[in-house]
Amino acid sequence: MSHDHELAQFLAGEPIAIDRTLRTLPATANLAHAVAAVLRLIDHPHWLVACGGLPVRLIRGVLAAPVTHPAQLFLQLAIPGDAKATVLKTAWQRAVRVLGELAETTHALDAEPRRRQLEAIAKSPLLRAIQGFAANSSEVSIEMLVVLAIDGSDGSIDALIPHLDLALGSRDARLERLALLRPFARTTPALDALFVELDGALAGRRRDSPARAFATELGIDPGPQFYFSFRLMSVQLNELGVRRFQGSVHIDSRADAWFRVELCDVHGSADRTRDRTTRFDRTSIEDQLSLGRCDAIALPTWLQEVATSLRFRWDRFLIACSDPAARTALDEWLIVKLPPRSRR
Repeated sequence: MSHDHELAQFLAGEPIAIDRTLRTLPATANLAHAVAAVLRLIDHPHWLVACGGLPVRLIRGVLAAPVTHPAQLFLQLAIPGDAKATVLKTAWQRAVRVLGELAETTHALDAEPRRRQLEAIAKSPLLRAIQGFAANSSEVSIEMLVVLAIDGSDGSIDALIPHLDLALGSRDARLERLALLRPFARTTPALDALFVELDGALAGRRRDSPARAFATELGIDPGPQFYFSFRLMSVQLNELGVRRFQGSVHIDSRADAWFRVELCDVHGSADRTRDRTTRFDRTSIEDQLSLGRCDAIALPTWLQEVATSLRFRWDRFLIACSDPAARTALDEWLIVKLPPRSRR
C-alpha cells in the first residue's frame, strides 16, 4: 500500500498505523496530505510520540504551514525553520518531547515529580517559546502557565498578564484556573501584586456563586467554596449487562456552569452512536430523552419523575462532597424512592 493511499485513508478517518507512514515518508509522497496528518496528531498527547521522528522535509512543511493548531504555533516559535537539517531535527525532537511532558497526566499538577518536571522545563531553552506562545494565544494549558509562574522573570510575567487580565475582567472560571498557579509562583513584588488582585477577585466570585446560595437554602454552611457530585445509575441493566441509564450530577461553586446534569440511555449494543442523552445546565440543554430541565433545588423531584417516565429504578446515590459534614443534609435533600441494592 502506497504512502499516499495510507495518508488518504488516515485523513478519511480510517484506522491506519500512521506513525510508520510519516516516519518513512518518501520524497515523492503528497507533502500537503502528510502535513495535514501531522497537524491532526500534534494536539493529542497520546499521538505526540508518533511525531518525534519525522523526516526533515515533513518537519519543514509543518513549520511553514499557516497556523491552524495551538501546538503548531509553539513548534514554530521553538524551532528555527531555516536551520540545517541536523539542527532542525534535534530542535524538533526536543520541542515535541516538551509538548509531551507538558501534557503528561501520570502525576497530579501539585505532585513533587510533576513539580520537578515543570521546573526543569522552566530552566530549559524552550522557556522563550512558551513565553511567546502564551503571549500570542488564548489556548494555553495550565501547565504552560505554571512554567511561567515558576520562572517569574519579566518575560514570563508579561506573558501571564493577558491571561490574568482576561480572568479579572470576566470574573469567570478562569479565575479558578489561574488560582492553581499560586503554589508554584516565585516570590517577587510583581507576581505578589498580581496574585493579591487575583485572590480578591476569586473571593468575590466564590462568595457570589449560586452554588453557595443553594447550600445555604439546605441549611449547609458552604464555606469559601462548595461542591459535590454523584453518579446516576439505574438498577436495570441493558442487553450488554451494563447499567442502562447512567449519568452524573455536579454542583460546584468554582464552575461557571455551577449546576450540571447528564443522563444517558445506553444502547444494548457496541454502537455508542445509538445512545440517547439528556444533559443540561442553567443556560443550555440537549434533550434527546425529552426529560426537560429543573432548578437545582428541585432535582429530587426531577429524578423521581424521570424514573417514573422511563420506567426504571435508581440505584443508591453516593455523594462526594467538599465538606463531609454536609453529606447528611445532602442525603436528606436527595431522598428518592430507592430500591434495595440490585442482586448480583
